[in-house]
Amino acid sequence: MSSVNYTVKLDEVNKKTAESVLKELGLNLSVAINAYVNAIARRGEIPFKLSLQNQISFDNFEEFILVKEFIEKMTKAEKQINDPNIKKISVEEALNNFDSKIKANA
Repeated sequence: MSSVNYTVKLDEVNKKTAESVLKELGLNLSVAINAYVNAIARRGEIPFKLSLQNQISFDNFEEFILVKEFIEKMTKAEKQINDPNIKKISVEEALNNFDSKIKANA
């Protein structure tokens, strides 16, 4: 998956508040924005209801949990990608290792 840089102008107070909330969740703004964009791409719509009361709500609690779990997995993956102590392998090598383990357990 290739990545692109994208610059966004944010209200400073909202940005700091969001970063504070995300930090409490163990996340950062980049991961949260990626999760949001991925949800839009996957669903073909904004993943929450828009209203004049500035309220954000998910259609159901299960949807909220799925988004939360996705964000947690993205955060973990981002940390692993940046961890120099974790060995990086190609997709082909990973599939070969997986096939070997399946054959060994068959």
